[in-house]
Amino acid sequence: MTQWVRGFLGPRVRLHLCVFIVASGLLYWWLGPGDRPMRARLPSLFSYLSKSGEPIVWTKDGLVALPAAYQANIYQAEGQGVCSDRYGSQYIRKFSASATNHCDNTSTSTLTCFTHEAHESRVDSFCMGVSATVDPSSRSVSLDCSTRPWTDEDSAKGAMELRHFPSYWYNTGPDVIFNQYIHTKGEQETPVVSGDSKRNYLLVKREPTIENLWHTLMQISSLSLSLDILRTTLTPGTQTPLFTTQDAKMSQVIILDDFDDGPFFELWNMFGDIPAARLQAIPNPGTGKVVVPLPGGSNPIWGGDWVELHCEHSAIINALVNRILDFYDIPHSPPERATLTLTLIDRRNQRLLDNQDHLFAVLQKTFPTVKVQLVDFAQLPFREQVETVRKTDILVGVHGAGLTHELFLPSNSSVVEILPPTLDYKGFSNMANFLGHRYFAGKGREQDYTGKTGDWHADTVFIDEDKLVQLVEKAVAVATS
Repeated sequence: MTQWVRGFLGPRVRLHLCVFIVASGLLYWWLGPGDRPMRARLPSLFSYLSKSGEPIVWTKDGLVALPAAYQANIYQAEGQGVCSDRYGSQYIRKFSASATNHCDNTSTSTLTCFTHEAHESRVDSFCMGVSATVDPSSRSVSLDCSTRPWTDEDSAKGAMELRHFPSYWYNTGPDVIFNQYIHTKGEQETPVVSGDSKRNYLLVKREPTIENLWHTLMQISSLSLSLDILRTTLTPGTQTPLFTTQDAKMSQVIILDDFDDGPFFELWNMFGDIPAARLQAIPNPGTGKVVVPLPGGSNPIWGGDWVELHCEHSAIINALVNRILDFYDIPHSPPERATLTLTLIDRRNQRLLDNQDHLFAVLQKTFPTVKVQLVDFAQLPFREQVETVRKTDILVGVHGAGLTHELFLPSNSSVVEILPPTLDYKGFSNMANFLGHRYFAGKGREQDYTGKTGDWHADTVFIDEDKLVQLVEKAVAVATS
């Protein structure tokens, strides 16, 4: 029998048959069954076109790669555990793994929500609706979504029902937006949309702290993270991200609150080709995707304010900085400078530095080879603020939002924080550690004076001249070593 087969097939036919069998096996291996075919498990940076026509880049673990703003050398070095879960790439991955559609099969809309317990004191959630209608006249959003029954499987993967979404300070967050602005099936008549008005809406209810850079950047960061989670989560049954590059281009931030624009409003234009607008200012109703993002109060950076963290990298902070630099077309590599530059933050409202002009003069005299400058950032457009800090080697200031500028210092810079005498804040110290900066801190002294309130938020800060000089000496020494 064996001889008959050999004679019947012949060498050439047998060769072709072997090639066919091997090719069939490779094709099955390549396409594969299930949600993660073998092509998704090939080494990182391998890409192919999704059904939307957009290239998808895969990691070696079979996950959709993070957007380009995330530098691989940062998130690959972040390690495991709390550092990655709160401040690194796992913050995004764990949200993505919880994706859950809340609408039943009779609905024409979908509502996909995400949940992650990044901090032991709170579980955070956000959502994206598809086939939503935004109506400026009623200041509302409509979804044809009938909520389906909740299952044990939903709970097992950490998903959360809408009614359990937490509230956040300043009356912000998805819970507030759903209750005040979003109507589901049968709750409100959907307006008629004329023409092709497909657009994606990023619904933002800001905090009233519009002049505070720290608070603003936490809100900007949270929206960025929400979109990154959507861009790295695949639509079930497809190989298409929930939110594509084309979606991003056709996106518009919709401001739901009535606060003034504030000095940092232009940052809301980072998220699409369409400028940010108030809900009531949209000219016509529109349909598309709506994102109800994580609020600023959920940002994991807030979770490290009062404890010393031992995390040396933060992919999410690094990505935020890269995006802001790109938004303003500021080079990632700072300009070369012949001398060190020290920037002393000029505070003008509260928590003033006592005898500031004298201390500024002392620093100029004590460090003649250092360019010492006094800068009131509030008087500069934000782009100029960032450019000023990119040319700074040592940033000195009283505890406050002004020290948020350390985000934009060149690598290996130094931060000197002057703390009120009763304050044990760790946020800027941890931030310096994330960014690879050197950090020095000194507490002011207790001092009675007319008008003292006993509230560190408002009271003037007093620091001895010698103590400040010693702190700056340390910063200059490491900068020149």
